[in-house]
Amino acid sequence: MPNRDLFYDRLSQAASQARRKRQRFAVFFLDLDGFKTVNDTYGHQVGDMTLKEASRRLQACTRDVDTVARLVVRIAMVFTKIQTCRW
Repeated sequence: MPNRDLFYDRLSQAASQARRKRQRFAVFFLDLDGFKTVNDTYGHQVGDMTLKEASRRLQACTRDVDTVARLVVRIAMVFTKIQTCRW
């Protein structure tokens, strides 16, 4: 899973590409509810396993051009080439 440095590199690339090609991109940060309790109760090893599993599941739902990365105790994603956004 990409680390913080690779995440920021991919974010910079996505912003540059979006600017050049007049495309959209999105950044998404995810905090896991109750993660601190899991980490404090079961230890950092179980906390790491929890973050890895959450990231694996998110990667399975994203495209190859997107990035899922772990930023300390948060998961961050960069989605590129966004066509439209409907709310």
